[in-house]
Amino acid sequence: MSWRVFIITCIVATIPGLGNARAWGQMIVYAMTGTIRSVSATELTATTSGVTQTFSLGGKSHPSLDFDRDLREDSTPAAEFHKPDAFAVIYYYGLASDKTAVAVKDLGAGPFERITGTVKHFDKHSHRLTITTDTGKPEEFAVGEKAVIDTGMRVEPGRKLDPPSGSHILVTAVPGNGTETIVYLRLQS
Repeated sequence: MSWRVFIITCIVATIPGLGNARAWGQMIVYAMTGTIRSVSATELTATTSGVTQTFSLGGKSHPSLDFDRDLREDSTPAAEFHKPDAFAVIYYYGLASDKTAVAVKDLGAGPFERITGTVKHFDKHSHRLTITTDTGKPEEFAVGEKAVIDTGMRVEPGRKLDPPSGSHILVTAVPGNGTETIVYLRLQS
């Protein structure tokens, strides 16, 4: 192969990636649930799964975010959220101890149930998810359009949920008239 053919091949192979926002440095947004403890001018502190975590608020930097528009509109910018002890979804980017909170969705007063299990069946038409809990008991949930789904790759609204059978998941749900409704779901590896 001549060097001209090689260069043209490289250019043509690169073109599809030019339309990919992540190829241009967007920060991918993830989510977790927790109880907000405090929000200051520079950080948000929350208790998530029994562990206190601190998120920076990003200061003056405003990176481009890979964050679903509907989820963003259904939340409050993290720096503007001032409800201590609220149970909420915290949207953030970054990893380990270098997380930056970008938005918060107050989940209300509850009560909430946190359940882990394995996906047994998902009916896309009725938005019903059946899991086998870690105790071996089957449980069925309704999945609302405004549910927050953390796929491990990004966050998505509930209407996009399509978990593969056998996937291990963590569910946060609100009990209701015989059916629990998922408000947050995280696919686990």
